[in-house]
Amino acid sequence: MNEVLFLENIMVNRGPKQRILTIDSFAVRRGELVALVGPNGAGKSTLLQTVNLLQPYQGALRLFSEEIRADNQQTLRRRSSMLFQDTLLLSGSVFDNVAWPLRFRGIATDELHERVHKALKDFGCDHLAERPAKQLSGGEAQRVCIARALVSEPELLLLDEPFSSLDVAMRSAMMEEIRTVAETRGITVVLVTHNFADVLCFAERAVALFDGKIVQDDHPEVLLR
Repeated sequence: MNEVLFLENIMVNRGPKQRILTIDSFAVRRGELVALVGPNGAGKSTLLQTVNLLQPYQGALRLFSEEIRADNQQTLRRRSSMLFQDTLLLSGSVFDNVAWPLRFRGIATDELHERVHKALKDFGCDHLAERPAKQLSGGEAQRVCIARALVSEPELLLLDEPFSSLDVAMRSAMMEEIRTVAETRGITVVLVTHNFADVLCFAERAVALFDGKIVQDDHPEVLLR
């Protein structure tokens, strides 16, 4: 099967009475670049968190063609990476921040160093490796977070409005870099955004959510019209 993600009859509640997500069916194929759009409160971030197994849910969820079970959640989640709106950098150097996902996975030291420096170089911040992460500018911090998200070589990349605080030029540059890396490596990407310019320049497919439900799933140009 060529399916990276499949959801069927997914329901997510906030408390006993408030339903915040109802997804009848949603699937993403390997290598697709998909944008999730909709107003605030539509359920976009909740859907991303559900896919990343951060949100309790009811229904059927498959990642990489495997049903989610208690004994495989960690393994499947490590094949994904999620980039949040906030930079969420830890104390320590830039190198330490980017190395953290690899240390967590028990990657050997030599390979770890090679992969961290390559990830930093890919996003133009290799020169920042020894700088304290908390001293970075906004644009530098975002580049480091992207490098950290990709250093583990994920098969699925989840982006929750990570560029909303950047200026137009920086935003466009980062989107193009991520698209290039994703296409080169065959990474599947699901992007949450409010910005239709992002959708048009990045995504092959746009999915509109409203009130926790998918109301349209089509080519970006069709959805925009």
